[in-house]
Amino acid sequence: MPKPAAWKTAFAAVLLLGAAGAHCAAVPAPETLACDRACLEGFVDRYLDALLAHDPSKLPLAPGVRYTEDGQKLAIGDGLWRSLHAKGHYRLFVTDPRAGEVAFLGTIEEENRDPAKGTPALLALRLRVWNRQVTQIEEMVVRDEKAAQRIDDMSVDPIYLQTVPVNQRESRAELVATANKYFTGMQQNDG
Repeated sequence: MPKPAAWKTAFAAVLLLGAAGAHCAAVPAPETLACDRACLEGFVDRYLDALLAHDPSKLPLAPGVRYTEDGQKLAIGDGLWRSLHAKGHYRLFVTDPRAGEVAFLGTIEEENRDPAKGTPALLALRLRVWNRQVTQIEEMVVRDEKAAQRIDDMSVDPIYLQTVPVNQRESRAELVATANKYFTGMQQNDG
């Protein structure tokens, strides 16, 4: 079954948000980070719980934290902070402990005219965590109810959860170079 356009958009957003973080942020030395994969993925849950409570104080935010939604810089407490109604079931993480970043693709529900119901949507999210505080929040909300409902009913494809054998892995430098080709391709329009 072909994936809906909204799914492709949201999945691309997660990959690009992660690539943007790799492109824009210097990678700290591994020994300076105290947040492993489980810790970073836990920050996604803490973030979603704070959104659900409509209460930014429930999340450890660094001074000067940067928050964007759908490419627009917003104040913490605006945007999805005001409209999240429930977490969805679909959850896919792309976690980079060395960079202190986690990308998340999942389903959510926003508020509905009927307070007992939610409106399905897709969320592509990137958090950067430093010293156990969130320093950057980037998210894209795809408001396509039918696509979000279809994806919410799916389970994560097991291929995304498989560990690549060490002898088949690309180096970190090669992965970053590949991600950066997106930016040079866009700037130079050279495909």
